[in-house]
Amino acid sequence: MPKALATPRVLRYSRALEMVRGGVPLLVVSNVLGHLSADVLASFRNYTNDDVTSIVRKAHNEMQRRTSARNSFVGHVARVSADGIMAEVEVVTESGMSIFSLITEESLRTLKICIGTPVVATIKAPYIDISKQYACNNEGCRNKFTCSVERIASTEVLSEVTGHLEDGSGICSLVSKNVIDSLNIDVGSLVDVYFKELSVVLHSVY
Repeated sequence: MPKALATPRVLRYSRALEMVRGGVPLLVVSNVLGHLSADVLASFRNYTNDDVTSIVRKAHNEMQRRTSARNSFVGHVARVSADGIMAEVEVVTESGMSIFSLITEESLRTLKICIGTPVVATIKAPYIDISKQYACNNEGCRNKFTCSVERIASTEVLSEVTGHLEDGSGICSLVSKNVIDSLNIDVGSLVDVYFKELSVVLHSVY
């Protein structure tokens, strides 16, 4: 750094930018370094593609230690829409897949979620439904993806279906065995998997 720029203000903002690029949430950066203006905080939200990739990879490594990899999607927050009670959060994965979650505004504040926050979206297997490809009647379902079935393990009551989405992400669904029998699904089948926004749990990385 040129000597002329080695001022307390420049050093403070440089450190803030390093922390943001390292995946530290903006509110934490502001608390550590003292109050930062709204303009400064807003400028830090303009992540480059390299910044996003770095943050997402750090998030993935961190969340591997906290959550199961099954039905877990690592990404960053691309959009937040709130109505005073609930908030819809769009998470974009590293492969570009969008997953939508509906959480309370209280959870939004508790998790300190804002645009660019690295997160992991998880869905429990019983909350993931299956239908034959293109047969899903829930056209308004945003969280709907094509899955290639790789394994089916059944008991007299339940069936666990595992496979991969188009981007290679693993997915697992736990449904009634009658569902699998009625759909005539087998290993190698292409099916639609879908889940409600309320079923998506978000984990932020600090």
